Amino acid sequence: MEDTMTLTLDKTIETFKEKFKISGKLREEGSKYIPGGYSRHSLTYGPHAIYVDHGDGQYLFTADGHKLLDFHNNFTTSMLGHNHHRVRESLMELIPKGFCFGNPMKHEYRLAQILCERIEAVERVIFSCSASESCLSAIRIARATTGKT
Repeated sequence: MEDTMTLTLDKTIETFKEKFKISGKLREEGSKYIPGGYSRHSLTYGPHAIYVDHGDGQYLFTADGHKLLDFHNNFTTSMLGHNHHRVRESLMELIPKGFCFGNPMKHEYRLAQILCERIEAVERVIFSCSASESCLSAIRIARATTGKT
């Protein structure tokens, strides 16, 4: 029984490597600059990650030329799917104005207003760019609320 399972697993791994050969080569190249060849190791199952060329709707198109249904959906942050026309149109409108400012833009408070109006329990919103920044904001809010420093 064990030999059959080992043979089946070995065959599955070989099939994967053959089907995603370009992804394997990209991992090798990436490993010269990034440990393991890529940063998001939580997405890796099997011999290596599957490299994506682009996405459209609920599908990913791999560097190897395969169309895959994306069940992962970037940890559900892409609720509208990949390359949604309304998101793309909004980005195309805003990109010429510049991006990644340290200063606020009116779009920030407009989004906060929409969230506060649509979610009854939300009174105010803080946006952040990382989990570390979110934790620091949570600590500041807790200190301000409790009066502890």
